Amino acid sequence: MYPWSACGQVEKLMKESAEKWLGEYRNDLEGVPIAIGPIQLKNDIYIQGSQPVVHIDANISAVIFKPSEEQLYPCTVTLTQHDYFVGKVYNCLSVIVKCKNDRVLPKSIKVGDEVNFKYTGKSIKEGEICQLKGVYDPSYQ
Repeated sequence: MYPWSACGQVEKLMKESAEKWLGEYRNDLEGVPIAIGPIQLKNDIYIQGSQPVVHIDANISAVIFKPSEEQLYPCTVTLTQHDYFVGKVYNCLSVIVKCKNDRVLPKSIKVGDEVNFKYTGKSIKEGEICQLKGVYDPSYQ
């Protein structure tokens, strides 16, 4: 719902609202939105009774990332440590990748590198912030 004074900007405001979902796990979607597409209003906008808001029904197209266990995904390395690295998947999701079999991270992996990892799970902080988990093995490249 938006204030009735926003009637001329509804699509812009809806896009801004939807973009706030990017990178956050959504239970209703069972995944993480990583891109927002076109917004289509389903019917006319109407004022909600005597309230100072409007009601809007719309379809929002989005790309939803639903990772599969044991699947390989690419990431960009953002931090390296002794036995793990941190990366970004699709430039919006954070991933912590440990070396397979508790090995030491190869010195050849540097910040900015594109590296494949095997997805092993996720943790969701504060109900929305999604942190992916994975393992690295040189054979995945």
